[in-house]
Amino acid sequence: MLRYDKRTLVYSDIMDETYETLTPYTETIDDAVAAVKLLENMPEIDSEKIFITGFSLGAMLAPRIAAEVNTAGLILLSGPTRPLEDVILEQRYYLAKLDDTITSKEAAALSVMKGRVELVKSPNLSPSTPSTELPFGIPAGYWLDLHGYRPAEAAKNLKVPMLIIQGERDYEVTKKDFDRWQRVLGGRSDVTFKLYPALNHLLLAGEGPGKPAEYNQPGNVLKDVIEDIAEWLTDN
Repeated sequence: MLRYDKRTLVYSDIMDETYETLTPYTETIDDAVAAVKLLENMPEIDSEKIFITGFSLGAMLAPRIAAEVNTAGLILLSGPTRPLEDVILEQRYYLAKLDDTITSKEAAALSVMKGRVELVKSPNLSPSTPSTELPFGIPAGYWLDLHGYRPAEAAKNLKVPMLIIQGERDYEVTKKDFDRWQRVLGGRSDVTFKLYPALNHLLLAGEGPGKPAEYNQPGNVLKDVIEDIAEWLTDN
């Protein structure tokens, strides 16, 4: 197994210098493609049995990664299928409503985020749009790169087996996204779907509505998830 952190985490100082030119390709796709090619050139690795596992944004972009390399299959964990800006806005509303009350401060923040999301979708978005006017300060080039990208539809064009995993208590990437994976890919015999009722975005078990505080609690990915992945890999 080859696992690595995104360059925006490991090389944050360097990436800060070029942040305004950041795209999904430079953040995620480029390194993933390089990782697969590295494995292909290792004599102890069967180049025909390299599987790509993506989590969250990595799962969302995995179909684009797979389109550039030779892979035996995809494992998609907690992967969005809707436009990223829509997912972000939904997350903000969910968190504001957790205590059943939206304060005036929260309402103002939601209004700002909604305006920024609308700008992402606007035909007026251009490379010169200031990042300060966009969700989380992410530069315009990043959003322009994602315009029109639909992960499930992109995955449909791939002729490789896929395992799609989702936690039902995940408020960051919800069952709406899982349902879209199923609608688009459900007719294929080589695509397997696994929905775990007790799991959150990190595939950790819990009870009740998902909350950010859960992420601060030490835990392990549910054993059933690990076993299901191992079994799927054995079968493929």
